[in-house]
Amino acid sequence: MFRRDYLMRIIEQLIQALHQISGLKTERRFDEAEVVISRTGRLLLGCDMTLLRGLSEESIIALLKRPDPSDIGAYIVAAELLREQGEIAGLRDGPDASYHCYLTSLSLYLESFTIVPEACSEEYAAKIAFLTDQLAPYVLPAHIERKRMAYFEQRGDFAQAENALFRWAEAGDPAALEHGTAFYARLRGRPDAELAQGGLPRAEMEEGFREFEALLAE
Repeated sequence: MFRRDYLMRIIEQLIQALHQISGLKTERRFDEAEVVISRTGRLLLGCDMTLLRGLSEESIIALLKRPDPSDIGAYIVAAELLREQGEIAGLRDGPDASYHCYLTSLSLYLESFTIVPEACSEEYAAKIAFLTDQLAPYVLPAHIERKRMAYFEQRGDFAQAENALFRWAEAGDPAALEHGTAFYARLRGRPDAELAQGGLPRAEMEEGFREFEALLAE
């Protein structure tokens, strides 16, 4: 109960900051919006956002990791603030300027909601979809596709999970073999109706498995 209340207080403070940042972005007062982002980062994360923007997403995860793995509040705060920073960078300097912040934000969201799936509201799912759309022109790192696969499978979107698996395998990560084989084994154990609802009817799933085996044999 305490952990849930603590997380809710953090989210409430974050929401207030995001409303302020949104208004400043609308007015194109980007410098002031960045001040709010920095202040919120220091208040809720205890670290400077400039430091976070200079780190890889895996380094940020290590920095923000809490003793209780289910304490994902810091990941969510960092993901939200980096997404806002990425949007500001894109408005100022074009889409490519958003890439690092958007990629890091996506990684943190996925990290959070594979640890605690029930925390992923439709609002957060929409933010993940937004970041995925923004990053669509780029080839994403293998570990991001691995996280996307896990996230989509948990949400029952098996077609999207399979797409992420293929991108992961095509990135050349040998770990995709074991995870992919286990993924298809789990799908075989699901009812036909569940597979169809997840966008991957059984016949298509089996065809996908054969294509996956062929890809790995190349």
